[in-house]
Amino acid sequence: MLDEYTRLVTGDYLPAFEMVILEGERLNSGSLKGKSVLMHFFIISCPHCIKSFKMLERIRENLKGEDGLLLISLGRGHSAEELEIFKEGNTLDISLAPDPDRSIYNRFAKSKVPRCYLFSKKGRLLFQVRGADENSYNQMEQLLKEDLAAG
Repeated sequence: MLDEYTRLVTGDYLPAFEMVILEGERLNSGSLKGKSVLMHFFIISCPHCIKSFKMLERIRENLKGEDGLLLISLGRGHSAEELEIFKEGNTLDISLAPDPDRSIYNRFAKSKVPRCYLFSKKGRLLFQVRGADENSYNQMEQLLKEDLAAG
């Protein structure tokens, strides 16, 4: 277990959820089967969350053009309107989704952001990180590359 606030351990399956990303696409955990999924939880006012976006953008750039990858950031406690304003003020190439009542976040953790969860194409948790430690994000990127390369 990563910390006392974490609800998931390596090997757990992707929890059930449904969300609508800002672009309007509806996603649920069942629709993500066969994809490598990197889920990122953040709050707008958190400096560590902003730092984590920089590392996620680097991962996105390094894996540009990779089929089978879904990278999505969920605004814990934020509405779609708040995320639209946030996105306008930042140059992000990452899909954002609101989680205003924390119903999705609560399936993953009890507290603390930023958090990233990497799920394999088989829907199992490969890696998780809390905070914005560059070494952890590098390790997560390597595992993501391996999962994308797996048949």
